[in-house]
Amino acid sequence: MAGGRCARLGKHSARSAWQAQRAARSTRTLDRAMRYQYRVTKYDPQFRDVDGSYRKPEWTAYSDIGRKYSGRTLTRQRYLATEKRYLNAMTAFLREAGIDTLKISGLETRSSPAGIAKQWKPKRLLSLAQARRFATQVFRGLIWGRLVAPGRGFVHFGCDLYMYIGVSRLTPNAIQRTVASGLYVEHLKSPYRRAV
Repeated sequence: MAGGRCARLGKHSARSAWQAQRAARSTRTLDRAMRYQYRVTKYDPQFRDVDGSYRKPEWTAYSDIGRKYSGRTLTRQRYLATEKRYLNAMTAFLREAGIDTLKISGLETRSSPAGIAKQWKPKRLLSLAQARRFATQVFRGLIWGRLVAPGRGFVHFGCDLYMYIGVSRLTPNAIQRTVASGLYVEHLKSPYRRAV
């Protein structure tokens, strides 16, 4: 399911001129509201090429547990520690931005186990604790979706543990805490922002 979504990202769907104009207006509106947008990852930017592609071999998913990367086996404990850093980063940004609830947007559960798929509904309002559970399942490839607080913030999830956060106000403490935890925070707009 999530892998299928990742495989489709490069493809363009046929849109009418009206749909393209509407999407462009929507993106501009979102960009004005979410003045501060970041890409949060475990990937050191020094290993990106001029196109932004990451060139160092790294584990990228929950399904990589038990595999070797750079001579080191990814253990469940190591994966969970990294996942927790992502969840803590998300929570820090949202709290500092004054966001305590988010809605699910663009939910995909077609390939999810039945018990997991039933937990989530489109447009459902989530507390931060529930948003952390939702994000955990996204990171593990069980579901996919975005989290939005209209006009105030968003959390978008990409393939390979890419997380995009947009907020309407500065969050210097969240940035500092996230970087101190070992993740990287880059000023980049979310490639998923049109579909909010």
